[in-house]
Amino acid sequence: MKIVFTICSNNYLSQAKTLGDSLIKYNPDYKFIIGLCDKKSKDIDYSFFEPYEIIEAEKLDIANFEWMIYNYYIIELNTAIKPFFFQYLLKQYRDVETIMYFDPDIKVFDSLSPIESELQQKSALLTPHILSPIPLDGKFPYESTFLNYGLYNLGFLAIRPSLQADKLLQWWAERLSVQSFNRVAEGLFVDQLPMNFAPLFFEDVQVSRTPGYNYAYWNFHERKISLKDDKYYINEKYPLTFLHFSSFKPVQPLNISIFQSRFDLDKEELLHKLYAEYADNLISNKYFELKEVECFYSVLRNNYLEEERLKQEAEYKKQRKFSDRLKSRLIRIISNL
Repeated sequence: MKIVFTICSNNYLSQAKTLGDSLIKYNPDYKFIIGLCDKKSKDIDYSFFEPYEIIEAEKLDIANFEWMIYNYYIIELNTAIKPFFFQYLLKQYRDVETIMYFDPDIKVFDSLSPIESELQQKSALLTPHILSPIPLDGKFPYESTFLNYGLYNLGFLAIRPSLQADKLLQWWAERLSVQSFNRVAEGLFVDQLPMNFAPLFFEDVQVSRTPGYNYAYWNFHERKISLKDDKYYINEKYPLTFLHFSSFKPVQPLNISIFQSRFDLDKEELLHKLYAEYADNLISNKYFELKEVECFYSVLRNNYLEEERLKQEAEYKKQRKFSDRLKSRLIRIISNL
């Protein structure tokens, strides 16, 4: 058995279905699973996402999950539970040969068999954000961006079950259970920054240099896309395996991402075509119906934070009232001297 899974909240289910549909088109031998960092909503018809299995995060039985809910923003929480989903699926499917994670905003364009081949003698496979220097043109992202946010993009990770993979996932899970914060100044950036150490701490972690993997705005400068016989290639040699539409929104169809300024879709014909098709995919998969659905855990956290704020405000008023009474009493005493 071979598995690809993603993780999202209800408002990203259109992206998850688009990923699943593209995966199965080119890889019908894979099982696709949606990890739901949320609770199922009575307002959503989940039969629309069949035959894909949806597993709610609470089923993972994460020891520190309640603390994580109340302390992490929803993006931090979505990334924090990633190693726990790997561990859960490895236990549930003992016969799995390969298990891969893809961010929901990814679309597959080819067979994943080359990834399987690269992974054959390894426990894990990572993809760097970039493989070559970025021009000093004043546009962003810069090379230094990835020193802050991670050398590897964890929108993708492939695992081959092994003792070393178990150790890697356990190490990663321990850190994300308490440190999956977006606090770049403190050396913390969700699930990505810890993985800078993975090739150092674990000998059989493969760093792939294949340009057709994890094609995205951060590496467009080094990867030119072309189309031949209805198949996309990178640098005219490598088949495009998957494209990461990170931070793209169909409501702004010409804006690749707010986090880049180097490329314009109206000047990149093939990229424009790919992004337009992706926008159509999302809309067909109920993007507008789902994007406003509130995440249960976000609401829970916000309510908790509001309760804490009101408690602190009440305590402050209580202390202030006591202080004012004490001050008035002292003034009366001093005035009577």
